[in-house]
Amino acid sequence: MSRPRVRIFCDYSATGIWDYPLYPSDDDDQDWYPYFRTDVDTAHEPDRFILRDLALWNERWEAVFQAWVDTALYNEGTFDCSLFDPDAFTAEGFRLAYELKCNHPDWEVVYIDEVAYERNIASKQKERRSFTYEISLGDNGEMVLREL
Repeated sequence: MSRPRVRIFCDYSATGIWDYPLYPSDDDDQDWYPYFRTDVDTAHEPDRFILRDLALWNERWEAVFQAWVDTALYNEGTFDCSLFDPDAFTAEGFRLAYELKCNHPDWEVVYIDEVAYERNIASKQKERRSFTYEISLGDNGEMVLREL
């Protein structure tokens, strides 16, 4: 049995982030989430508190992220940008990915930085990057990032 893989990112429409050829098609999504499916018998089960925190993190994203993108990056809209700290949001996403990796060191944990991606799309000097990182553990248990 191959080791479980999980991608951590927020996106409610699956547009934009799939522009890069590094990501699987929508048809491949079931391969990324076998432990969340009811029809797959697996011993791998994510920590319920991390799942709760991921769900709350995603809810905050859904509530304000697009308004922040429109206002802060494109000067469209009237969103109070003080309600959303994109750098803190990214740091929290990395922290959640790291916690999941610590609890499941045999898993392949990948984090997609949606904030950096959106900032890149809005910039005049676009970088050809994936903004996708594999989370690993260093010799002392620290988070090690490798951009994919």
